[in-house]
Amino acid sequence: MIDRFKLIVGKVLRVYHNKRNFKHLGLTTGNNILEPYLRDKIVKFLHTDEITHYLSVMSYEVKNQESDTKGSYYVEIDGKRVAEMTYSVAGTDRIIIDHTDVSDEYRGSGMGEKLVIKAVEDARKKGISIVPLCPFARSVFSKHEELRDVL
Repeated sequence: MIDRFKLIVGKVLRVYHNKRNFKHLGLTTGNNILEPYLRDKIVKFLHTDEITHYLSVMSYEVKNQESDTKGSYYVEIDGKRVAEMTYSVAGTDRIIIDHTDVSDEYRGSGMGEKLVIKAVEDARKKGISIVPLCPFARSVFSKHEELRDVL
């Protein structure tokens, strides 16, 4: 479902950036550049409850909570913690990411990767390094060379 949503939104955004004359989320344009099939798919998709769910995924905020020895990056949606990445503070110059969990309904949404990216951004600001013991976090670092400067 998330892949379908990304495909539809990607097409809409490409058209929007090309023409910038959208009316009602790009469902019609002055030049009729959206093919009817795509327009029908978007209309059908936008009239489901699924859109609310996926828009909430797109607009979440990654938060951080830290004590002297432990911490976590997490996402809450409707008061429920739906994703969390925990870490241990190792001295003054390092954190060790030990676990990442995303609830089943949000798996595949990119939320786990965003937790790792937020940890990297904060590590850069603080001038500390990250040790990714968690297999998921380690896979994010292996896929994204631009994040490896904090290792």
